Amino acid sequence: MQEALGFRGPSLATARGMLAAAAINAVSREQWERAAAVVACTATAVAVRLREAAWIVLEYLGAMYLSMRYFTGPTCWLLFGYVFWAMPLLRLPLLAYHLYIISPAGRAAVGTSRMPWLARSAPLYWGQLRYFRGSRLVKTAELDPSRRYIWAGHPHGLLGNSYFLAFCTDLLGFSKLFPGIRLSIGVLDLNLRVAFCREICLLHGLCDVDRPTLLARLRRGPGASVFLAVGGAAESLLTLPGCMDLILKRRRGFVRLALESGADLVPVVAFGENECYARTPLVPGSFADRAQRLTKNLCGFMVPRGWGAGILNLRSGPLPLRVPLTVVVGAPLRLPEFKGDLRSEEGRAVVDACHARYCQALQALYDAHKDKYAPDRKQDMRLVE
Repeated sequence: MQEALGFRGPSLATARGMLAAAAINAVSREQWERAAAVVACTATAVAVRLREAAWIVLEYLGAMYLSMRYFTGPTCWLLFGYVFWAMPLLRLPLLAYHLYIISPAGRAAVGTSRMPWLARSAPLYWGQLRYFRGSRLVKTAELDPSRRYIWAGHPHGLLGNSYFLAFCTDLLGFSKLFPGIRLSIGVLDLNLRVAFCREICLLHGLCDVDRPTLLARLRRGPGASVFLAVGGAAESLLTLPGCMDLILKRRRGFVRLALESGADLVPVVAFGENECYARTPLVPGSFADRAQRLTKNLCGFMVPRGWGAGILNLRSGPLPLRVPLTVVVGAPLRLPEFKGDLRSEEGRAVVDACHARYCQALQALYDAHKDKYAPDRKQDMRLVE
């Protein structure tokens, strides 16, 4: 019939075969599309899981560094000793390097160092903001970038994690909040006398707290600033969660430094710093109390005695607790010019007056923010010494 009508297409059986093949191809194509969609969804889920795992690793590495950075100096001493012993060809350069960093020339070079602060943007610290969720840097007043500033931080805390997060990294937006301010962080001078540790400190923008070094940093031009944890190691012995006991009554050195350099004083309060680690008060006169105070008097630092979060589901351990850290920066306090001798009777009177003004400004800053950032405190801030 097909030939009678002049139609020369495929036979009916062939047509049926073609239709069946087309149906099979359509089913196969649909299956392939579904399989591709499943593979794409699986790949996306795996990528999300891997990214989350990477962030978790960064969180714990960043938190671990915060707790273990206290031992950077001893670690660098061990590294120096190993390299000195294992590589005879490097002994003479290493010895010359060590002698230089402990010499007056090497110590003066810390104040004038132009080493870029590359370590402040290290990927190791990216996870710290996720570890301390809710942390923030609060600016309460504008800072003129044409002036110099001494930032005074309270409290010191056990390890000063708040100040590292806010000022040694840019995770909380320091450069955007305070444009034109170049802030050096003052640390114990022993850190700058250890081989390799010195360079690690300089890459973070750290400097020692010797008076010549601080003056050199403050005289580096407009916006030059230094940060000091005024209470020091002695205040870390008073660290207790829910409390903020400060050693400030007898601290006058930062005020004299501000008067001598013409810098303004900037009060800084770190809410949550004392809650980073659990700690029980030492019994005065106990062996632990005498040992810590002896270490502090002999070495200038104390061995931290506290505990935080554990690793691998342990109940406690060396990691800081996951608490929000809020660093509040107050308005700068401009001091009067004084050209005389600050050690004279007139000079001491000026220092005492400026110190009293600073204590009032610090108290006002704390009172204005304590209910918002420390609602569960056990007691208000106290100036105990």
